Amino acid sequence: MGRFAWEETPGKFKNVMKHRNFLLVMALMLISLERSFGQAPGTKLWEFVTGGPILSSPAVATDGTIYVGSNDRKLYSISPDATTNWTFTTGNEIRSAPMIGPDGTIYVGSLDHKLYAIHPDGTTNWVYLTGNEIVSSPAIGADGTVYVGSFDHKLHAIDSDGFLLWYFDVGDDVFGSPVVDGDGTIYLGGGTNFFAINADGTSKWKFTGSNVFYSSAAIGSDGTIYVGCLDSKLYALTSAGSKKWESGTDSHVYASPSIGFDGIVYVGSYDKYFYAIRTNSFQKWRFPTGADVHGSAAIAADGTIYFGSLDRKVYSLNTNATTNWVFTTGGEIRSSPAIGPDGTVYIGSSDGKLYAIQGTSELAATAWPMFQHDLQHSGGSTVTGGTNTVPVLSPISKSSNTVTLSWSAIAGKSYRVQYKTNLTESGWSELSGSVTATNATATKVDDTFGSAAQRFYRIVQP
Repeated sequence: MGRFAWEETPGKFKNVMKHRNFLLVMALMLISLERSFGQAPGTKLWEFVTGGPILSSPAVATDGTIYVGSNDRKLYSISPDATTNWTFTTGNEIRSAPMIGPDGTIYVGSLDHKLYAIHPDGTTNWVYLTGNEIVSSPAIGADGTVYVGSFDHKLHAIDSDGFLLWYFDVGDDVFGSPVVDGDGTIYLGGGTNFFAINADGTSKWKFTGSNVFYSSAAIGSDGTIYVGCLDSKLYALTSAGSKKWESGTDSHVYASPSIGFDGIVYVGSYDKYFYAIRTNSFQKWRFPTGADVHGSAAIAADGTIYFGSLDRKVYSLNTNATTNWVFTTGGEIRSSPAIGPDGTVYIGSSDGKLYAIQGTSELAATAWPMFQHDLQHSGGSTVTGGTNTVPVLSPISKSSNTVTLSWSAIAGKSYRVQYKTNLTESGWSELSGSVTATNATATKVDDTFGSAAQRFYRIVQP
């Protein structure tokens, strides 16, 4: 199995597409290069004790700093070695997961009705007051607009200076977190309705379920919106608001879905099972846990799936539902995990502790690999499903002297595969023959690999 990683600088990547008229893959694949992460997977690296249960989910900044809220009313800034950088105290419990903006500003909601914008040094930037408690995690749009839901029944759109731009009344308490598609559409549940809201605050469409939409959504590489509902179903909706399919579980779906390789959707249920669901709604498998599953999963680049359960355990599964390891905490887990750049898995527990657990690989570069999309919890899709959809590479396979690459694609579009044996080389070589996609996945076989020690790949769309 090969390894891959990707890095994108906002703005710069868009300029490449605009001025050079080609699309560069988000991942560079490296064959036969293994990286050691130190201790055995599943080993506790450290635990960080707060003064109350942790229902919030950790976010990780680009410099590795971890941010997490606690029911002790505090937001914590923690270094990767478990030392405290600072704490920020709000007026009530923090159940909202923090979001980190492109400039490093940390945004987090509190049950004190307020959304806080905090500088990276722990000082206050601004405070925005809503009409009720906030458990929703904020998201950020491409223009810097911050979106957050509140129990005042509203989605608030707030500018970078902390002033209200507009609000949208969903008619009920907002439990879930807003997510933002590449075209600026915001998706959010409120009561039994799930809304698509234009960037100017007007309604685009709504979809009605038979129970409350507590879950936050995930957006697939083709633009499909996946969202769980307390009617025990996972829904797949088109970007126009029509239902593509529904997949049933045996109890409420509080968890927000994540998307793995090949578009597999992972979600937990209050029936004590964790599900892998194919893009045609059929169940690939379900995995039993000892209690209900509340939080989302995080998918690693090697395909490993991490999630927690109310049985106090963190699970590490392979894509075929076999268990790698199980780690036991001292309390129920409602927190969703984050995977640091070095493969460390961070997750909170109701025992008041944030745990750092040895993993095997960095976060996957799939369409939606974790809660709120990425380590910063931006809630923003980097894949729009439009004509410029960025290819997302699946794990590559090597057999003898050939390599098989697969990536997300748009039917009818042509792609070229390029490679180099060392990233310091000035140019890229190209495999002969372009690939024209016939469906949502394209494949290319490299039979020129031979005895090379390693090879980096990129996908280019003319």
